[in-house]
Amino acid sequence: MQVCETNASLGKKRRFFLSANSPYGFISRFEELYSAKDGWKAYILTGGPGTGKSVLLKKVAETFEAEGKVVEYIESCFDSSTIDAISLPDYKICIIDSSKSFLKLEYPGVTETIINLGDLWDEKKLTDNLDKMIIFSSRIASSSERASRFLSAAAGIIADTCRLALEYTDVNRLETYAQHVAKREFPRKERQGVETKRFLTAITPEGITDLFGTVSTLCDRVYIIEDEYYLGKLFLNKIRSAALSEGYDVITCLCPMFPDGKPEHLLIPSLKLAFVTSSPYHRFSGPAFRHIHMRRFLNLDAIKIKKPRLSFNRKAARELINESVVLLADAHSSYEMIKSFYTSAMDFEAVDKLTLSLIDKINQLV
Repeated sequence: MQVCETNASLGKKRRFFLSANSPYGFISRFEELYSAKDGWKAYILTGGPGTGKSVLLKKVAETFEAEGKVVEYIESCFDSSTIDAISLPDYKICIIDSSKSFLKLEYPGVTETIINLGDLWDEKKLTDNLDKMIIFSSRIASSSERASRFLSAAAGIIADTCRLALEYTDVNRLETYAQHVAKREFPRKERQGVETKRFLTAITPEGITDLFGTVSTLCDRVYIIEDEYYLGKLFLNKIRSAALSEGYDVITCLCPMFPDGKPEHLLIPSLKLAFVTSSPYHRFSGPAFRHIHMRRFLNLDAIKIKKPRLSFNRKAARELINESVVLLADAHSSYEMIKSFYTSAMDFEAVDKLTLSLIDKINQLV
């Protein structure tokens, strides 16, 4: 299984995913990026792949980074050459590629402003490639659907491993230890914490990809949860609940295999503190404040009788995930063909002017 880590040349940037290739198909959590009631403004970019949306996002991000502003990058889990959105939390402004987000707009024209890059393409050039687009779109849908089936099978096997391990786990001891860590780390504050949800890992056409560089950017102290049997989520869920109840804002990072489940990683930026799962599928190699081995809560002698089944599960899940990556890569190659048709039809000088105009609009708002 290929594991892709954040390129060191990207520097100290905060990067997350807000979508996932999952056992349930492609899922999006972009509703987490902004809120009308909290005073956010969202610019929604429309247009096909290859129309310059990602270039626009990067130019806006670089402009405000050069001014010393915090910029959050939302990476694509399907196309590593692009980003899906950026957020300027100091300004409560975000810009989102609508084709990746499947957003239901809250208050169009008020909270959300739509920017249509489709106004800048040559429709005749696009129409000339319609037959090819239909073929490649069908291939994307077919490969993506098959990939989700393989991921669904892998998730079932991983869940089986977790169930087996739980039979030999002292859950009370695990939860008591989590409470002990929480008591030490979270002095009481007179407020309720706020939870933000993100993904730090993704299954992509290039393999299992992590954005662990974000951990180093936001946190000085990292608890590494060494987790072979997928028990870390029990520990992290206790830590999450305690942090929120004691008044700390948390970034809960979900697992793409179980996106509706318990946390895979937990970041608490105000304390510069992180709890990161290091598993057979994504190893965290950064500096550790402490290592917590989930094996300590297992009856290791008793679980030995399940070793053949656990070994089979590990190998089978790995093979299934590998096959899903191959299928996602196939889907991505077809996507690149469609992208090339749109790129050849675009007026990118007009896109550059639009980008500068958007930067001016944002500066007028703040």
